[in-house]
Amino acid sequence: MKLNEISGNYGAHHRKMRLGRGIGSTKGKTAGRGYKGQKSRTGVRLSNFAGGQKPIFMVIPKKGFNNKIFKKQYTIITLTDIQNLSDCKRIKDTVSLKEFISLGLLKSNANPMKILANGELKVAVNVEVSAITAQAKAKIEKAGGKVTVIEVVKPVSKKVAKKK
Repeated sequence: MKLNEISGNYGAHHRKMRLGRGIGSTKGKTAGRGYKGQKSRTGVRLSNFAGGQKPIFMVIPKKGFNNKIFKKQYTIITLTDIQNLSDCKRIKDTVSLKEFISLGLLKSNANPMKILANGELKVAVNVEVSAITAQAKAKIEKAGGKVTVIEVVKPVSKKVAKKK
């Protein structure tokens, strides 16, 4: 087999129709676009047009509220993750965002860390996090560890700093 002998399956490729190459070519003159009108010209955008009616996206009411500006996003860590890391002897006694970054498990610009209570914890660890669920806190303290909640401070924008 040579490179020039390789071909696609029969019917896999169709020849591109050559439009507007003379009246005798069946797609000459108007090239299948009909006569006159908006659709016969280039740059047509009729996706939202509904025959002169109000577009459907304007008819459907807006619902809900999206609070993107003040939304807090967390990096989620479970108790199972902490237990697995301690079993592998990757963490010793302290669990914090800096520890996860130094281990290479999170990027340096990661969101604040939140611990969820999925799984069981058998080792005593000291935890420094931004947020934690009540169940996770109870399980950590039951295993003999301590929980320290660190306040996350957002950097002040330049516009706000100038006004003061």
